[in-house]
Amino acid sequence: FEDNEVRIISIFTNGILLDDEKSESILKLRSHPTLFVSLDSITSKGMQFRGLTKVGTAEKTLRRIIQNIRTLSSKGISVVVNTVMHRLNIDDLFEMYEVLRGLGVRSWRIGYPKETGFFKIGTDKFGLSWVEMANAVRV
Repeated sequence: FEDNEVRIISIFTNGILLDDEKSESILKLRSHPTLFVSLDSITSKGMQFRGLTKVGTAEKTLRRIIQNIRTLSSKGISVVVNTVMHRLNIDDLFEMYEVLRGLGVRSWRIGYPKETGFFKIGTDKFGLSWVEMANAVRV
């Protein structure tokens, strides 16, 4: 894209495949894009929201995403983490904030789920009332 004078200002990813080689490729981009990484939990239980139901797989995937975020941030790549608030991560949001802060992310965006798509199917398992969500982010 950049060879054709198209700027890449954002890259959206789940963060799983962002190894050192890809980080170096991102650093070479003239556009200096921001990476938006989806991370909905810092616990294997919370990773069920994205369909990772096997504890070993969820833990391994979570560790990999966190390490990749650490690598990107340490190389000076701007990282924004996107999180969807749900029943399995609501109690861990303040701890997650501290972890993300320690990783050097530029900012953290918390989304409020809408009853559509995958979330609609798991509303009984993942759903929260507006009051619960408001209370979770109130300091």
